[in-house]
Amino acid sequence: MHKKRLAVVAGAVGAISFSLITATPALADYAPSTTDVVGVGSDTVQSAMNFVADGDYVSDTGYNLNQRNRVANFDATADAGARLAYGTFGATSATCSPGTGGTAGTGNQTAVHADKPCVLNPEIVLRAGLRPTQRPNGSGAGYTALKADDAAGTHNID
Repeated sequence: MHKKRLAVVAGAVGAISFSLITATPALADYAPSTTDVVGVGSDTVQSAMNFVADGDYVSDTGYNLNQRNRVANFDATADAGARLAYGTFGATSATCSPGTGGTAGTGNQTAVHADKPCVLNPEIVLRAGLRPTQRPNGSGAGYTALKADDAAGTHNID
């Protein structure tokens, strides 16, 4: 009985050791380099651009396969299914912060709504080594971000 228990413990230790040795590191979102093409903004065309860049669900390869310079399309929404990210229900702007409307946490509304969940604004890193910035959601927000980026002379958005 003692040998059997020892064998089980040894097998478990071996399995854990093997999984630690062969484990791959967790990866965050891709941070584009200075030679990559970066796009932001439109929730209307985000899925089409993702297919162009990375391929589609029927195994058609995208542009980025084996390319040195890649297309980085930051989705307008936080979810690949084009769904907005929501937090908890909030009765005040302090509990809903941050948000996208005129009042923090209320989406496109200009008043706080206790009966609706807070719209969250996920951040993205436009280029490797830069600080996170709020994800532009929509073609108007993408255009505004592109115009501001061009005016600043940073050219982080293409």
